[in-house]
Amino acid sequence: MMNGKKLSRREFLSRTAVAGVGLVLAACSPQEAPQPTSAPAEATQAPAATEAAAATVAATEPATAAATAAPAQLTAQLLVWTYSNADNDLDTIYKPMMAKFNEIQPKITVNFDIQGWGGRREKLYSAVAAGAPPDIWFATTDTLLTYVAKQVAAPLNDYITPDLLTDYPKDILDAGTVDGKLYILSTWALIYGYNYNSKLMEACGYDYTKPSMTWDELVGLGEKAKSLGYYVETISLTDWMEWCGTVRQAGGTVFNDDKATTNMTKAPAIAALTRWVEEYKNGYVPMEYSVADDASADKLPKYFQMGKQLITSHAGAADCMGLLKTDPNFPVVSGGPRQKDANSPLVAGSSGGNGWSMTQLCKSKDAAAEWIKFMIKPENIGWFCTLGNLTPVGTESQKYWKADPCVKSFIDRQAKYLFSGLDIKLLWQESKTVCAPHFQAAVLGKETVEQALEACDKALVDLLQKTYGNA
Repeated sequence: MMNGKKLSRREFLSRTAVAGVGLVLAACSPQEAPQPTSAPAEATQAPAATEAAAATVAATEPATAAATAAPAQLTAQLLVWTYSNADNDLDTIYKPMMAKFNEIQPKITVNFDIQGWGGRREKLYSAVAAGAPPDIWFATTDTLLTYVAKQVAAPLNDYITPDLLTDYPKDILDAGTVDGKLYILSTWALIYGYNYNSKLMEACGYDYTKPSMTWDELVGLGEKAKSLGYYVETISLTDWMEWCGTVRQAGGTVFNDDKATTNMTKAPAIAALTRWVEEYKNGYVPMEYSVADDASADKLPKYFQMGKQLITSHAGAADCMGLLKTDPNFPVVSGGPRQKDANSPLVAGSSGGNGWSMTQLCKSKDAAAEWIKFMIKPENIGWFCTLGNLTPVGTESQKYWKADPCVKSFIDRQAKYLFSGLDIKLLWQESKTVCAPHFQAAVLGKETVEQALEACDKALVDLLQKTYGNA
């Protein structure tokens, strides 16, 4: 059984929440299973309009997996908090999936509260403090250390046996684990990187099929783009992932393993912020992006979508589908990773995942575990990601996944060049809040690069001390 309340939806390109309406839905009948698909060759030109037209994938049910022993029948009511990825998540994703789940566990009723992505963490923390959290929620690995520190998440080790995890990549399991305890089982692999406007890249004389780009090439491209009236990219000072990735491209990291110190005053960070400041100073990026808070950043023009910007960073694997849905002829192609120079690491974006976690205050942990076990089966991960236009974790799950060719091309070019570690787990939200004002001050000439980074280092060390007490 399933009940659900639709509160908001998520737009893929802007990743902003839009208010929705409440719904209560009944289960539906099974549908045709998708056939396995093979990975496409790397795209070397903009997708044709016919490819774009195929971007919206029909809702389908996976093929039945090999028979296993039937689980014990349980009776429970579960509340699941999740966040919108489709125009109507309840109808599109959860209604067909829960019909299948209730064939296995007919007496477990799952109540869905589908929310917007904005403010989700704070709402969860408030619910925990009030003693009324969900039983399960769709958790993000970039906030895992905070979930554990605030005693929100319950370890899953006692419920999830190793045989259920054979299709999980090690880095995805590591991203959901703290001190040997597994807290998050991701179903959506987060793969971020760069998208190019192939038409504008050609106009600037750049071969967009090149496998990678150095910072010197980026600067030269910025000068050419400026001369033609375009921006080479935008730099969001509140985008902590882009900051960490830029530092990594220069051969550094932001945090150290001791959880007490940072590398914000070291050479890679100095090189990263210097490049950002110079891009702003030279007019390669729009000056209005030099804001220090998310609310202001969310209101800025989307120059890439407007055809006035060559490159977009922090692009998600499915962003191309949104662009092509709006304009089937939009010249979007997957970009490649970047590096400071030929001796530096190639980096596209961060790795990690979003998936299911159980709260410590869950009232029916055995029933919650049965639901999570169902959702992490490879065939159901592939199904879930097909319905939600997401990227599945694992290899076996991709046999049950349908995606537009532009998505698979993006994954082919970016997935080998993702970074992980403490930089994607530690103080993800807090870090950008304390550092963005100093990045802004450096861009506006109110602080030197060194002064800005020294201030960031002090603020981050103070946060580490308050959070972990290791300094």
